[in-house]
Amino acid sequence: MPSAILSPKITDATLRVDFERLWSDIHQTAEWGAVPDSYGMARLALSNDDKAVRNWFIAKATKIGCEVSVDAIGNIFAILPGINKDLAPIAMGSHLDTQFNG
Repeated sequence: MPSAILSPKITDATLRVDFERLWSDIHQTAEWGAVPDSYGMARLALSNDDKAVRNWFIAKATKIGCEVSVDAIGNIFAILPGINKDLAPIAMGSHLDTQFNG
C-alpha cells in the first residue's frame, strides 16, 4: 500500500505518516500568509490567505475520498468513511488560521 495516498479501502492496519508529504504540505501551506524575512505567518481568519488554504484543504480531502461539509461559521468537516461501521470513529482537528506572526 503506498503511504502517500489514503483510501477508504485500506485494509492494512499498519498506517504510517508520510513525513516527506507532511513536510511538503506544511511548507506549501505556510506560503499563504508568510511574513517576509521571518519564520512567522499571519494567516488571519476570514482573510484571502485563510480562504486559499481552506480551499486547498477541501481539495486535498475530496481527492482522497472524504465527504466534506462546511457549517454556518466556516468549520470544515472532512469525513473519510471507514469499512467497518461498527467500529468507533477516530476524530482529530486543528486550525488553518494563525495568530499574527504565529
